Amino acid sequence: MPPIRTPPKTPTGDQTTKSDASSDSGNFVSTRAPKRPAVRSPESVGASTLRRNDLVTTEQVREIVDDVISKQMGDLMRQFRTSVKDILNAEIKPLREEVHELRKSVNYMSNQYDSIVKEHEATKERVRKVETTTQSMSSTVEDLNKRISVLEQSMRANNIEIQCVPEKRTESLVSIVSKIGETINCPTTEQKIQHCTRTAKLDPATKRPRSIVVQFSSPKFRDDFLAATFKGYSENVRGIRTKCLEIYNNILTNNYDIIILTETWLQDDILDSEICDSRYEVFRSDRDLYATSKSTGGGLMVLIRRELDAFLCNEWSASGIESMCITIPAHTLSSVVNLHIILTYIPPDSNLSSRTLCFQNSTVQIINKYPRDNYLVIGDFNLACVKWRNNTYYYDYTNVSTEVLNAGISLLDEFSFYGLSQYCYLTNKWGNTLDLSFSNLPLSICECLRPLVKVDDAHPPFYVDILDLQTVPLKERHEPRFNFRQCDYTIINEFLLNTDWPTMLNADTIEGAVDLFYSKLTECFTLYVPMNNVKAKAYYPMWYSTALIKVISEKYKKHQKWKRWGNPRDYHEFSLLRSRAKAMQISCFNQFIHNSQEIIRRSPKYFWKYVKSKKGGSNYPTKFKLHNVEYTDGQSICSAFNSFFESVFIRPSHRIRVQALTAYHLFFYHPVLKA
Repeated sequence: MPPIRTPPKTPTGDQTTKSDASSDSGNFVSTRAPKRPAVRSPESVGASTLRRNDLVTTEQVREIVDDVISKQMGDLMRQFRTSVKDILNAEIKPLREEVHELRKSVNYMSNQYDSIVKEHEATKERVRKVETTTQSMSSTVEDLNKRISVLEQSMRANNIEIQCVPEKRTESLVSIVSKIGETINCPTTEQKIQHCTRTAKLDPATKRPRSIVVQFSSPKFRDDFLAATFKGYSENVRGIRTKCLEIYNNILTNNYDIIILTETWLQDDILDSEICDSRYEVFRSDRDLYATSKSTGGGLMVLIRRELDAFLCNEWSASGIESMCITIPAHTLSSVVNLHIILTYIPPDSNLSSRTLCFQNSTVQIINKYPRDNYLVIGDFNLACVKWRNNTYYYDYTNVSTEVLNAGISLLDEFSFYGLSQYCYLTNKWGNTLDLSFSNLPLSICECLRPLVKVDDAHPPFYVDILDLQTVPLKERHEPRFNFRQCDYTIINEFLLNTDWPTMLNADTIEGAVDLFYSKLTECFTLYVPMNNVKAKAYYPMWYSTALIKVISEKYKKHQKWKRWGNPRDYHEFSLLRSRAKAMQISCFNQFIHNSQEIIRRSPKYFWKYVKSKKGGSNYPTKFKLHNVEYTDGQSICSAFNSFFESVFIRPSHRIRVQALTAYHLFFYHPVLKA
C-alpha cells in the first residue's frame, strides 16, 4: 500500500520556529497584531516608526538580555565584593592584631634565646676551664697523696704491731718483744728497739688486750723479724675444676708456707699434681656426693711445704662435717709444741646450727687432748649473724633463726674459754664476715690484692701470718759431682786396661765382687775425673723457657733487695718483673699447647711427657714407720725398706767362678771409653 502524503503545516502566529526566523530568505516572517496601548501610558517616541520600519530578531533580543543581565550581575558582584570585603576586614582585623602581638612575642623570645645561648656558651667555657683546673688539681692531690703515703710508709717502715699479748701493770714491753724475738729465733736486743708502746682501744668495753706497736732501728731488721714468721694464704675459691691451670701457675709465682682453700668442688678425677708443684704436700677432703646427695660443691684442700713434715691428725673425728685437722711437728717450727691446723667448711643450709655445734665439740676434744699445743682454727663458718668490727663483735638478731644464733654464741664463748681469739675482720660487699680465723697465737691478717683465682664477692681472700712461729728452712746440699766432660779418657782407658780384673774379682759372693768392681771404678774416677760443686737444680714446669726462669730469678732478687733496704725503686722494679713473669708464663704455656697440638700426630711423646709430669714423679714419703720406729731422713727410710724386704731375697751360696769373668776381662781390654 503506497504511503499517504500529508501536506506540510504552515506555521502561523507564535508557531514560527527559530530556524524560520533566522533564515536569510525571509520567506517566513511572522507578524502580529498591534498591541493595545496601555491605559494612561504615554506613547514611546519612534514606536510607531519602529513598528512600521524595524523588525527585532532573536539575536538582538539575546544581546539585549545579555547586556541587561551583565549589567545587573556586575552591580551585584560589586555589591557582593564590597560586603564580603567589609565582613572580612571586620573579622581579620583582630587576627591581625593578635598576629602582630605574637610576632612581637616571638621576636622577644628569640632575643632571649640568643642571650641564653650566649650565656650557655660562656658557662660551658667556664665549666671547661673549671674541669681543666679540677683535673690538674686532682692529679696534684693524687700525687701529693702518693707522696704522703710514701712518707707515711717510710715512717712506718720500721714498725710492727703485735696483738693479743696479755697486759700487766708492771710489764716491760721491751722485754716482751725480746722474748718474742728469742721464740722465733730472731735475737732482738734493746739497741734494735727504738720505741715500744701499747695503742689505745677503739672500744673500751672489750676485754682484748691492747696491741703493741714496736719501732725497730732499721727496716732490714723489721723485715728479718717478720720473715721469721709463718706465712699462709686462705681463700674460698668457689670451685677450681676449671681453674686448675690458673691456680697452678699462680702458686708457682708465690712462696707460701701454707695455702688453705675451701669449696674446691674437686673429685678423684683431678690429680694433686694438677693443682700445685712438688714443693707442697697436698691434703684434700673432697665432698662425698653419694652421702650428701649433692651434685657438686664443698671440698677442702691444704697445701703445706714438704719441709714442714705435716701429717693428718688421726684423733680428729667430725662425722657429717667437711673438716680436717693437720699437725705440723714442733721441730720444723723451732718450737716446743706442735701446731694443729683445723679447717672446716660449714654450708649455709638448714643444718648450719647442728654442724657448727658438732665442729665445736670436735675441736674442744682435740684441745683437751693436747692442751699445751698451738692451734689455728680457720674456715668458712657462714655465721652472718655475728658482726665483727675493730676487735669486737656483736650479734645481729634480724633474719636469723634462734638455733643458728645460739650455735654462733656457743662457738664464740667456747673458743674464748680455751684462749682462741678471732683475728679476721674482713667484710664482704654485704658487710658480713663469713671466713673466721681463731688461734691461741698472735696472727696478722690482711686482705690479699693478688689472689690465686678470681675473688668471690662473699669471701675476700687474705694472708695469714703467725708471728710466734718460724719455719726452719732446709739447707741446700751442694754435693760434689764428677765432671766427665773435662776428664782425660786416655788415662782412664790405660788405668782400666792395666787392672787385673780376674784376680781382683775373685770373691766368694756376687755382692763382694760388685763391691770390688765399684770400688775400683770409684778409685779411677777420683784420680782422673775432676769434681764440681753443683747446686741442686730448681724444679720448673717443662714449658718454662730459659728467659722466663731468668726473669723469675731476677724477681726474687729484687724482692729480697726491697725487703732488705725498703727502697721504693726496688719495689717498682720488682713489680715490673712480677708483671713480666706473669705475661711470659702465659705466653710460654700457650706456645707449649700450640706446639703440642702441631706435632701430636708425628710425635705424641711430647704430649705424654706432659701427662706423665702431671701424674707426679718420685714423691717419696717424708716419714716412715716400721716396728713402732719412726724414720724421717732419706738414709734411714731406705735402710728400713732394705731390712723389711730383705727376707724375700735369697742370698747366693756358691762361689763366683773366675772363668765366668773372661767376657768382662775381654770387654775391659778394649778401649771403649772415648773422649
